[in-house]
Amino acid sequence: MTLSRRWFLKGFTLTAFTFGSTLGGLNSAAGQNPKHSTPVLDSKPQRKVKRELLSYYNRSAFDPCVGSTFRVNTGLNKKIDLKLVQISDYHADPNTRISLLKGRETETFSLHFSAKERLPEFTSVYRIEHDALGAFDLFLVYRYQQADVHFYEAVFNRVI
Repeated sequence: MTLSRRWFLKGFTLTAFTFGSTLGGLNSAAGQNPKHSTPVLDSKPQRKVKRELLSYYNRSAFDPCVGSTFRVNTGLNKKIDLKLVQISDYHADPNTRISLLKGRETETFSLHFSAKERLPEFTSVYRIEHDALGAFDLFLVYRYQQADVHFYEAVFNRVI
C-alpha cells in the first residue's frame, strides 16, 4: 500500500500536535510560550528606536537650526564642526509610479552641511551632537569641495 505525500504530512502534523499537547499543552506544540512576552516588542533594537529621537524629527525640527553648528565625533578623539547651510525639500513626480496602488504619503527633505575639515572616509554614519536637538546618528554623504570648504548631505524620507 502506497501513501501519498499529502496523507503522510497530514498524519505527521496531527500526531505532532497530539503528542505536543499531552506533554506541554497546545501552545508548546505550536511553538508558543505564554510565559514569555513577544520578543519583537521587547528586543533591544526596538527600545533603542523608541529612545532615538531622530525617528521623530521632521523638517520643522531642523528649520530653526539653519546656520547653527552640529558637532561630529569622528571616533579619533576629535570633533569636527558642521554648519547646517540649507534644507531642501523633494517632491515626487505624481506621474512616476512604482505600483498601481496609492502610495503612502512621505515627507522627503535633505540637510546640507558645510565643514572646514573633511570627515573620515571609513564610515558614513556619524554620531551628531547639537545643543537643541541632542545626539543622534546620521548618514552623511560627501558631496563636493569648494575652496577649503567640504559639503555633506543627509537625506530624510519619512512616512507620514
